[in-house]
Amino acid sequence: MNYPTFCKSGFLPAIVLLSAVLGSTVIADDQASPEHNEHGQWIQLFNGKDLSGWTPKIRGHELGVNYADTFRVRDGSLVVTYEDYLPEDSTSLDSGKRNSFDKFGHLFYKDTFSHYKLRIEYRFVGEQIAGGPGWAYRNNGLMLHGQDPKLMTLNQKFPVSIEVQLLGGNGTDARTNLNLCTPGTNVVLNGKLFTPHCTSSNSDTYHGDRWVTAEIEVRGNEVVRHILDGKTVLEYTHPQYDPKDSEAAPLISDGNLMLDRGTISLQSESHPTEFRKIELLNLEKNAAPAKNDVGSADETDNVIDRAVGKWALRLPSGAAGWLSLTHDAGQIEGELWTVGAPKQLTDVAITDGKLQFFHRRAFGEPEYPGGPPRGEKVSCRHEATINGDLMTIHVEHPTESGGVDSVTFTGTRIEPVPAKPHLNRVTFGEPIELFNGTDLDGWRLTNPAQENRWKVVNSVLVNETPKTTFNPYAKYGNLRTDREFEDFNLNLDFKVPPGGNSGIYLRGRYEVQVVDRDSRMQGIIGIGSLFSRIKPTVNAGKPGGEWQHYDITLVDRHLTVILNGQKVIDNEPIVGCTNGALDADESKPGPIYLQGDHTSVQYRNIVLRPVVKNENHTSQPHGVTRSKTKRSRPNIVWLMAEDMGLDLECYAMAGVKTPNLNRLAKEGALFTNAYCSNPICSPNRSAMMVGVDQTRTNSHHHRSNRDVPLQPPFKPITVYLRDAGYTCLLGHSSVMAKGTKIDCNFRHDAIGPYDGVNHFGLFDKQADFATDDQPFFSQIQLKVTHRGDWWNDVREQSTHPVAVEDVELPPYFADTPEIRYDWATYLDTVEYMDNEVGVLMKSLRDQGIDQNTVVIFIADNGRCNLRGKGYLHESGIHVPMIVWAPGRVTPGTVIDDLVCTTDISASVLYLAGVPRPDYMTAEPLIDVDQPQYRQYVRSARDIWDEIDECSRSITTGRFKYIKNHMPDVPWDAHQAYLDLNRPAVHVMRRLAREGKLTANESVFFADRKPSEELYDLSRDPDEMHNLAADPEYAGVMAQMRALESEWTDANEDFGLKDLENRHPEFGLAGELARDGVRDQEPELWKRLESGELMATQGWMKRYQKKATKSKKPR
Repeated sequence: MNYPTFCKSGFLPAIVLLSAVLGSTVIADDQASPEHNEHGQWIQLFNGKDLSGWTPKIRGHELGVNYADTFRVRDGSLVVTYEDYLPEDSTSLDSGKRNSFDKFGHLFYKDTFSHYKLRIEYRFVGEQIAGGPGWAYRNNGLMLHGQDPKLMTLNQKFPVSIEVQLLGGNGTDARTNLNLCTPGTNVVLNGKLFTPHCTSSNSDTYHGDRWVTAEIEVRGNEVVRHILDGKTVLEYTHPQYDPKDSEAAPLISDGNLMLDRGTISLQSESHPTEFRKIELLNLEKNAAPAKNDVGSADETDNVIDRAVGKWALRLPSGAAGWLSLTHDAGQIEGELWTVGAPKQLTDVAITDGKLQFFHRRAFGEPEYPGGPPRGEKVSCRHEATINGDLMTIHVEHPTESGGVDSVTFTGTRIEPVPAKPHLNRVTFGEPIELFNGTDLDGWRLTNPAQENRWKVVNSVLVNETPKTTFNPYAKYGNLRTDREFEDFNLNLDFKVPPGGNSGIYLRGRYEVQVVDRDSRMQGIIGIGSLFSRIKPTVNAGKPGGEWQHYDITLVDRHLTVILNGQKVIDNEPIVGCTNGALDADESKPGPIYLQGDHTSVQYRNIVLRPVVKNENHTSQPHGVTRSKTKRSRPNIVWLMAEDMGLDLECYAMAGVKTPNLNRLAKEGALFTNAYCSNPICSPNRSAMMVGVDQTRTNSHHHRSNRDVPLQPPFKPITVYLRDAGYTCLLGHSSVMAKGTKIDCNFRHDAIGPYDGVNHFGLFDKQADFATDDQPFFSQIQLKVTHRGDWWNDVREQSTHPVAVEDVELPPYFADTPEIRYDWATYLDTVEYMDNEVGVLMKSLRDQGIDQNTVVIFIADNGRCNLRGKGYLHESGIHVPMIVWAPGRVTPGTVIDDLVCTTDISASVLYLAGVPRPDYMTAEPLIDVDQPQYRQYVRSARDIWDEIDECSRSITTGRFKYIKNHMPDVPWDAHQAYLDLNRPAVHVMRRLAREGKLTANESVFFADRKPSEELYDLSRDPDEMHNLAADPEYAGVMAQMRALESEWTDANEDFGLKDLENRHPEFGLAGELARDGVRDQEPELWKRLESGELMATQGWMKRYQKKATKSKKPR
């Protein structure tokens, strides 16, 4: 998947392009002088006669509508004029206020450019239109590296771009010219990321109607210079998208923020302007303007027809690669792979009968030895000619010295992936013992020049290398079979050391990963995966140092992988070879080869059974892929489980059975890294209902501010949905308590209208799904997993209660019968909840509305247990999330990228066709061509009942950082809620007093918290080892602190503002309930302290009534 970058702290995406072709060059940031790069002739963008080559986009009008001839040609000049505008045109499109002009426009040139000089001659004339803003007096602009105008919304004021401001003086006051503004963008100025919207140049003031000659030098993503009278008045580097800008965010591709190419446009901002020269010198070597529209000429269509498909590439280094090209709706799209994951092509066009495209390559120091560079990315130009089934590709790429080098290689056409086979119809032949347990007979190195580290020890095939990392650049040889195979079943045992990494290549092309389960190389390159291609459904691996078993079937380029008895890849198609392939010709048989250039590895019992071909072992392909066409707006069902972690069968939780959610995951998308913005129900629900972090809306304290309306501009998402024609439904009669819980920390009513002043209803009605309410948005609370008096009843009534011996406890739990029973009962409620999901899905199917309904399943926070709900550790904020959306997501998708629960809010609005409000920084994830995932998730914990607390966390996927602003408040603060609802706390307190807890089990009961925590989740998923004070992680600490500081600098955090004035009195009722049971019913309290799972709701209600009559002194 794609990761958004966060350039303010110096993080850039680690992406490798064509490293197999170009090597691992580290490119310096040297600037070549303009004199040495200029070539070709100046291009006249304006012909002096008409607007040929230019297209207007005026706010409030469709692209191409030149309203009132705003842009026209007069006496050889291109004129921006308002002489035919009507008085009503000065009425604001935003506020409706009269005499307030904001109908800004732009005139776009037809082509995009990267490296060039742009020279214009212009002047301001006449008077500003009535109502024009003061800042727009004698103001126009050149918009560079701009977005495609086809992607602008109807009322978008400015294209996402870099604006060179053309400014004139008023005859008296000083006003610099060629200033910089950044709509939806940022730049690097004086070596630092510059985020304010505008900055001034150091130019003189240009008064009057004089003609001014301005020149702009643009060097892709490297440097931009503003030049007046031969003097550079402003210079900056690295123009880039602002990921927080709502108009820029959808344009970010592959997580890359950098801008190195785009449109050029002129402005109309309310003051008449004349341009008499607009010319461009293209500085790209052999450059032809890039075109996104591939055209429709016969020659172009012929090239497209020949290009579409998949191509096996033979790179100059001898390595394999592949290219995939598709043609849809007049656009050519494609992916190129040479190493790692496939990368999207950009600016694909047919030029002079050749296919041309650009591909981005990263430079700089690698993140780890042999890994991808993490520096900036630049474009490499590719030009391909096609002759039958042969493609010749010429690549131009930057060199260390700042110049341009080139390389040429060829490719051959790959046949389409065959239909998915029916494996139960496949016949396997007699087993072939590939390894005889005695010697290397039947095996040889793939490259005889490399060092052979393979040997046989005690009937085990052993590869011993001194390497301890997965750095691929090594001299040690890979071992292959002499024989070659086409379709087969392969069984073998393997063992890697802790942290180890190797691989098994099928047909010499497709690598199944052999890696330590707890290695950092998880996700798409983890154990059980097809490297960089197919993700395992679960991590079924064992720790490094243990023997493991693979059962692998490859039939018709479809792969099935069973790891340690668990199917992790189920008959999935393989699209292209993987890194390290011997060749890319997928039509041929190939050997089995074992990777030897990584760490040590051992194999035994290597047995292969070839497929006996017959006529009936394949079937027609099936399955749903993401729709390319727009359909009617879907119904949206939001299922919210209470207090639950990743404790589902589809997340590999031991002992529990969740067939209905398994089906949702198999038919939809399963998110493995979804995080809450708060580990407690009401603050996180508040964030999800509004779509922004609760700390920004003053709804961060648990069950506070319920009499305080949301302050403008914030609104619940249901307000926007209702305005868009959705019926908003609450609850469903088929689930416990009818699923109507809301629990938000701002003034609200369940049902009724909403205006934020006198009416605060969030939903239209409490009702089940109804076909006459379509489209509808339905929020349903799945309450059973929340601790309550019903837990024992659920277990007693279960026909297959979870066996206590099957429970796998985290290492911070003491392993006692009481704790095991409590955990098993919790899993019983999870199974009950799964059954409710099944009932709801059946209701959708029975009503015939399931195929146009999106179902979103998520938990409101982590499990209600030790270090779970209420805490910023993984078990408190890492939650399950599944999206089921027929035709909108590819079935079986597993997404490892970071998402936040507020992203669901943005996704709901996106699905409903509702523009996100400007304050909502969350990103839509569903039915989006290129979803923008997060680089990190920021979470917060504040007051919870009677416990005053303030902690903040940053989670990046690998690392978790926690800042405890109140370290004197211990994790076990003897909170009433914990005392009444968590048996494990009582059991472990007793064991702590008796000195019977291990070091890991004792951490929770420390007298105080550390002020900072840092965990490496890839090595320590249970967060047992705080690395905050470890000198080796000082750099990581600095980065994580910078991320937290950046977030707080950019966003208001009410929780940090009120640290000196916090009064958690709204938690007194729970405190009184706990104290009442302890002081007045000692026998019941004794049973609670023993760890017995008891019904406590009645006691709480009884003693909470006293809270209305008296308050305990603070």
